[in-house]
Amino acid sequence: MKFVDTQGRVEKFQQKMQARPTEKYLSKKQRQQAKRQAETEPTEPRTLREMIQDQKNKTKKD
Repeated sequence: MKFVDTQGRVEKFQQKMQARPTEKYLSKKQRQQAKRQAETEPTEPRTLREMIQDQKNKTKKD
């Protein structure tokens, strides 16, 4: 018995997999941490003053 792909599903799937970048598997704990981090990050654009202050704080810590 032979199967013939008349609708081109195999090629579509292969193109989709090639276009998609390879992603690493994340454990449940890592996904939760990433989700929490995304929630804590501000969604509003930050001011220049805030960005400069953060850089100063980072350099003081180092």
